[in-house]
Amino acid sequence: IIEFDTNGIIQSVNNNFSDIVGYTRDEILGQHHHIFVDKKYRDSGEYHNFWKSLREGEFLTGEYKRIDRLGNSVWIRGTYNPVIDSRGNVIKIIKYALDVTTNKIYHQRVIKDQEIIHTQSKMAALGQMAAGIAHEINNPLAAIMTLIDESRISSNKDNIHKYLDEVQDQTMRIKGIIN
Repeated sequence: IIEFDTNGIIQSVNNNFSDIVGYTRDEILGQHHHIFVDKKYRDSGEYHNFWKSLREGEFLTGEYKRIDRLGNSVWIRGTYNPVIDSRGNVIKIIKYALDVTTNKIYHQRVIKDQEIIHTQSKMAALGQMAAGIAHEINNPLAAIMTLIDESRISSNKDNIHKYLDEVQDQTMRIKGIIN
């Protein structure tokens, strides 16, 4: 549990939260929430809108990437709960957080492994298809080579024309396979 004022300044924190982010309680108190986010996110409109929404009384919940004291990513499932006074003004925000880093890393690895398996399956299918095409092309090429050899040893002009016609047919077969 961590508590912020409406500007994002940390007012209180329990030991569980400080253990998650690797800071001592004294190091956190008085700091702005942005010590837990990377610079790019801190400077983004998304981050400014995040705090604007909280100041307007909107409850936010989700999984949030945060940065610990050592600069490592920490994933937190949390709820940001604006506390509203009797006049309807947001006076502070209380965050309840659960460290889900291990689950998030596991989930990311599973997704990556699934992508690798999918890619390998595609590559295997392409390999099989290429082998099939090579086989289909190899058969007419073998026939062409045989016809060329037979035409070289044949002295009969009619046989040579027959062989050349067959070479042309086999060549057209290859063209059909390629197209």
